Amino acid sequence: MSTNDKTSYRLIAASILLGSGFFYFDLQTALGIAGGIPYIALVALSIWSPERKFTKIVTVVSTILIILGFILSPAGNFQVALLNRFLAISALWVTSVLLLIWRKTEEDRAQLSTELSNTKDEINVLSHLLPICANCKKIRDDEGNWNQVDEYLRDHSDSLISHGLCPDCIDELYPDLND
Repeated sequence: MSTNDKTSYRLIAASILLGSGFFYFDLQTALGIAGGIPYIALVALSIWSPERKFTKIVTVVSTILIILGFILSPAGNFQVALLNRFLAISALWVTSVLLLIWRKTEEDRAQLSTELSNTKDEINVLSHLLPICANCKKIRDDEGNWNQVDEYLRDHSDSLISHGLCPDCIDELYPDLND
């Protein structure tokens, strides 16, 4: 699949040439032959377009060409031809819907993969067991150095540290404030 946002001119030209060839072949054969089936290749070819719209356009144009081929083809067995064209159009649309569903699934998968990659980049080292001193509460880093909790968190996460005092520490450090 292309990484461009627009369908390439080569793909458009190939689709037009192939569709024209199928239509010419369809007009040269008698009714009753499954002349509409080759148009499924056009829908399959549209998978190389980055635009879902291109697959839809190819499907609609192919449907019109199948119907025109039925109307303009030399005489043949009308009932067999009608059934063949109905089956060709059905197969064409089923193929188109399946390709569109697959393309949407691939787009969703690519988006989720990008989001997962971005999320992994945001996850920090704080996803494992931290050795912490039972007395002073310093944390040992990977090099064996002991750091204050706030320094460790600053260096190993995206967290911002704000200092304050809990009520117990205020009572301990400033006992005369409670009087």
